[in-house]
Amino acid sequence: MVLDRIHWDSDTFAVKRDENISKHMTLKASFGDEWIIEGVYGFLAEVALPRATGLVWLNLPWKDCERGILERGAWQNAEPDAMESLLKWARDYSIRQTSSSLAGHKTLFDNFAGPKLEIKARQDVDALIVI
Repeated sequence: MVLDRIHWDSDTFAVKRDENISKHMTLKASFGDEWIIEGVYGFLAEVALPRATGLVWLNLPWKDCERGILERGAWQNAEPDAMESLLKWARDYSIRQTSSSLAGHKTLFDNFAGPKLEIKARQDVDALIVI
């Protein structure tokens, strides 16, 4: 499940879905036989973590994250200033104190009791990719 698709109410990424609905959607998806969550929304990941069998945290340097955002580009149907807003929000990752921040992700990671892996380098991500 891609948390952006759950968090946002439309493809414009301008209207957030009601948080309770997003949490319910995440919980429902976590009851599948096999699933992978991708995204930064800690408050949504937290809903699924009790059913997770493993956790991988991509804790990459800002330059790698910024490059990924720029290469991906703005989401389809995004507002004209959405890309700059996204970059600003992403730049603040290490100083925010929310569940969608470095501190929030570290707490989720540290408290996860199952098998877990923190990846801090792009080449280590590439080594995990199996085709």
